[in-house]
Amino acid sequence: MINRLIDPSDGTISFAGVNVTSLSGRALRDWRSRCAMIFQQFNLVGRLDVMTNVVLGRLNKRSTFLSLIRSFSDVEWARAIVQAFSPAR
Repeated sequence: MINRLIDPSDGTISFAGVNVTSLSGRALRDWRSRCAMIFQQFNLVGRLDVMTNVVLGRLNKRSTFLSLIRSFSDVEWARAIVQAFSPAR
């Protein structure tokens, strides 16, 4: 719910002082781009390892070509490690 893929039927969602429930349009898209989300069962590419699935979550922030050839920088790998192994915040 924190990424607003499903809206709450009652109440609000707040995170770090942001009323996520009230976001819409560009503000909601911006929120979603900053909110790391890794699906557990679907939307993963089965033939790829965990870390590649995580770095591919940044497709909207990088070149499609570089993603297709799996060319990721050391910084992107480091971010993926932090996102994959950090407890939910």
